[in-house]
Amino acid sequence: KQQERTSIYNHCKSIQHDSEFVVDVLGVYRSWAFEKKCLPFTCFANKRNGVWYAPEEEWDGLCYFKSADGHEGRWTFSQGRLNLHVARAAAEAGGVVVVDSTRRGKDCPDSLTATVPIWCAVLNYFFFGPKSSNSLGKSSPNNQDNDDESGKNCLLQQQKSLENKEAVK
Repeated sequence: KQQERTSIYNHCKSIQHDSEFVVDVLGVYRSWAFEKKCLPFTCFANKRNGVWYAPEEEWDGLCYFKSADGHEGRWTFSQGRLNLHVARAAAEAGGVVVVDSTRRGKDCPDSLTATVPIWCAVLNYFFFGPKSSNSLGKSSPNNQDNDDESGKNCLLQQQKSLENKEAVK
C-alpha cells in the first residue's frame, strides 16, 4: 500500500489533479473579478513548487519564498529573496495570490504559514514604519504614535504565534 502511494505514476496523477484544481480556481476567481469590475489580484507561482500547478500562461509572475526560512525555530527574513515585485503588485491591487505546495500530511506549506507572514511584517515595518506593523493595525494603550517598539512587538508576536503553532503539532 505504501509503495503504491509513493509511485511515480501516483505522484504525477496527484500533480495533474492539483493542477486542474488550481487552473479551475484561477479561472473562477478571474471571472468573478471581471464581473465585479474589480482589479484581480496578481497570481504568482512560487518557484519552489508552485510552477508545476498551472501552465505558464496562467501565471502573472513568479516569486521565490523558501519554506526553510519559516521552518521550526528558523524564522528569518531573506535579503536575497526580497520579492519586491510581489509587494508592488499587492500594493496596487490590495493583495496577491501565491500558489505553492507541500508534502502529504501537511495542511499548508511553511512558505505560506511562516515565511510569507514574516516577509509581510518586515516589509510593512520597513516601508510604513512601526505603526503599520502594530498588531494588525490595532494600537495598544501602551504605544505612543512615534514608538518604534510597536513594530518590533509585531515581529515578536509573529514569532510567538509560530512557536504556539509548533507546540500544538
